Amino acid sequence: MTREYMQVVAQHRAIPEQLLLRSPDDHYYLWFGEAGGLETIEETDLRLTRWMEEANVVQPLPEPRFWLHVDDLPLAPASMGRSLPRR
Repeated sequence: MTREYMQVVAQHRAIPEQLLLRSPDDHYYLWFGEAGGLETIEETDLRLTRWMEEANVVQPLPEPRFWLHVDDLPLAPASMGRSLPRR
C-alpha cells in the first residue's frame, strides 16, 4: 500500500477498535486492528462501505475527522501498568 495517511471515518459498533478508513484519493479500507498478531487492513469498494453505513454496522465519527499515518493505526488496547485508586 503506497498511501501513507488515512482518515478515520467510522468505527465498528460492536468492535470499536475496528475502523473504516479513507485514503486521500477516496479509496476505503477496513482496519481490523491486531488479528493473530498481524496488522490487518483491506481495501473495500464503495458499495460495501455504503451498505455498512446504511445497515448501522459502523458508527460515523464526528467531524472534523483526523488523519493518521498508517504506522500509527491503533492496535489492541494497552493495559494499564497499575490500577487507578478508587474514589
